[in-house]
Amino acid sequence: GLRMIIDQAPDLEVVGEATTGEQALSALRATRAPVALVEVGLPGMSGIDLLRAIAASDLPTNVVMLTTYDHDELVRESFRAGARGYLMKTAPPTMVLDAIRVAAVPHGGSMLSPEITQRLVDDSLRGPAATQSAEHDLSRLTESELRVLRLVARGLSNLEVAGRLMVSEATVKSHMSGILRKLDLRDRVQCVIAAYEAGLVTPGRG
Repeated sequence: GLRMIIDQAPDLEVVGEATTGEQALSALRATRAPVALVEVGLPGMSGIDLLRAIAASDLPTNVVMLTTYDHDELVRESFRAGARGYLMKTAPPTMVLDAIRVAAVPHGGSMLSPEITQRLVDDSLRGPAATQSAEHDLSRLTESELRVLRLVARGLSNLEVAGRLMVSEATVKSHMSGILRKLDLRDRVQCVIAAYEAGLVTPGRG
C-alpha cells in the first residue's frame, strides 16, 4: 500500500523494502536512500534501535517513524534518537508524502501526527509547575522569533509560516535556529511544548 501511494507521487520513488531492521540496514547501505519509513515494532532489532544504528553510521538517511504505536515515551525516544517524523499508520496519504518530503531536506523540519502533538501538549500542561523553568523564558527571543514560534506551535510548516509572515523560508529557518539555540531545545516538537508551557499559545486559541 505504501509503495503504491509513494509511486504515484511524481517526485518520489521507492528504492527498497525490508521486513527486519537488519535487512533495512543492508538495503540502506546498498541504496543510500535519503529517507526511510520505519515501523517501531520490527521483529528482532526494534525500529528505534534501527534509527540509532542509522544515526551512528555514515548513511545519509533521515527516518520517519510510521507505526501503530502511539505511546508518548516511544515518540520521545524516537525524536531523541534522531527521527524526523512520527506518524500513525492511520495518517492520510498526503501527510505521509509530506513527511517524506520534509525529511528529505538535510536540515529541514520534522512532522508529528496532530493527535500525538495535542496529547504531548496536554500532558505538559497537566504537569507540575516546575516545567515553567528558565529554559522556557521567552523573553530571550526577538519579536520576530516569537511570531515564528507562535505559528510553529499551531502546526504550521516553515513554508506556511513564511507565507503568513510574508518573509522567505530561509528567514523562518534562521529564526527557528535562533529559537532552538536560545531556549536550549532539540527539535520542533520541543518548541511546540515550550510555547504552550510558557503561555505563548493556549489550546483552542490562536
